[in-house]
Amino acid sequence: MSWLPRLGTILLILSAFVVVLDTRWHDPLPWLFARGLFSLMLLVTAGLMIQQYHRQVPSSPPSPPDFDPESEAPDARGEAVSSVTDQLESLQNTLDIVRFTLSAVTEAGLENEDRLNETLLKFRSMTSTLIDQNAQLMSLSETNNAEYQQVRMITAETLHSIQEHLKETETTLHMSRDHITKLDILERGIQDLTEILNTNDMVTDAINMLALNATIEAARAGDRGRGFGVIAEELSRLALEARDSTRKVQIYLDDLFANSADILDQLKTDISRAETIVDELASISQNAILIEQSIQRLYDIFNDTLASVDQQTPLLKRLVEQLADIEREIGEIQDVTRNVLQTAEDLGEMLQ
Repeated sequence: MSWLPRLGTILLILSAFVVVLDTRWHDPLPWLFARGLFSLMLLVTAGLMIQQYHRQVPSSPPSPPDFDPESEAPDARGEAVSSVTDQLESLQNTLDIVRFTLSAVTEAGLENEDRLNETLLKFRSMTSTLIDQNAQLMSLSETNNAEYQQVRMITAETLHSIQEHLKETETTLHMSRDHITKLDILERGIQDLTEILNTNDMVTDAINMLALNATIEAARAGDRGRGFGVIAEELSRLALEARDSTRKVQIYLDDLFANSADILDQLKTDISRAETIVDELASISQNAILIEQSIQRLYDIFNDTLASVDQQTPLLKRLVEQLADIEREIGEIQDVTRNVLQTAEDLGEMLQ
């Protein structure tokens, strides 16, 4: 059974190599546990092999067998002594490796436990932060919803007011254009009346000239032309009165034309301003519509985000529950690891 200590030594060296790798590289926790348990299993297997060897090999040196000096050669005794010496040295080396492996396994187990606790603490902190942020988002959503409704109401009222002013301005603009059309008609009527008055002046001048000629002829006729002279004087008087009336009407028409021209210019200026105001109100109305649409899109995006947060809430709850399960399972693994370490220490004491 001399192969048992050699195999145990190989297993111990392999377990020590695994433990050293475990302490040099920081891999994910499942691999750390797997390598740690594997090294401990190798250690326990090696210890059991060495213990089995101790049971088969007596602790005291075997008594030399009876031999006949004449039949046995001296070289056989030397080989037996050399074999026992080699086995004792191998056992001593195995014990040294076992002590070193136990020390490395203990340190690795403690280091893995500290790293595991630190990772769990960070994970618990991250989960708590996510839950707090989720609660803040829910509270913020209620505030933003109220503010959005208020902004939406103000925007709707502003848009309605702008549209009402736009309608009133367009109505006023339409009426002003109608007034301009009527003033144009009035100006053309004044011009027509002016031409009629000019014609009336010409007729009045002609009548006055005829009355003057009739008066001259009546004076030549003497008594026989007296009645004709009276008619000529009456015609001359009527012509003068008609001329005076025509001049007065012309003055009124000139004033009316001047006033209508001023009113027309003012209306054209007002229409130009009204058209500018209409364009500005239309632009403001369009911008208000775009703002309302942008606010609606932002509100939809916020609602989508809030819906995502609502969907994540059950996930966070399940994550907290899974974290508790993981902590419980890790606690069980730590208990198993401590038991294995205790078994390894007991094995080391047995090997001593």
